[in-house]
Parts: sequence; C-alpha cells; structure tokens
Amino acid sequence: MTKEREKIYMSRKEAAAYTGLSYHFIRKGTENGTIPHIMSGNRYLVNVPRLLQQLEEESVREGS
Repeated sequence: MTKEREKIYMSRKEAAAYTGLSYHFIRKGTENGTIPHIMSGNRYLVNVPRLLQQLEEESVREGS
C-alpha cells in the first residue's frame, strides 16, 4: 500500500479551496508578503502547512 504525499505547495486557487479561505484573501496575502509562498515563474505557490501554522499561531495569540 502506497501512501500519497501531501502537497506542500499549492496554487492560490487550490490553497483557497483547501483552507476555506477566500481566493481574494490568499491573493492579497501573497502579493503583499503576509502569506508564505514562493514564485514559480509568474505563478504564486502557497506553502499551505506554514500558512495553517501561521493562522493557528494568530488564533492562539488572539485567544489569550
């Protein structure tokens, strides 16, 4: 049995669908540098595990 590897980098559209965040939020965050990403040519690829970690840390800070 093979285990499918989870994708680390996703397109902005895939990241929005996966996280439940709006595409607009993802797009603005990648453009202004607040969402972790890399560029592949002219494509933005979101680092989804780091984004989820970042959101979790912000949630904990706001809850304290």
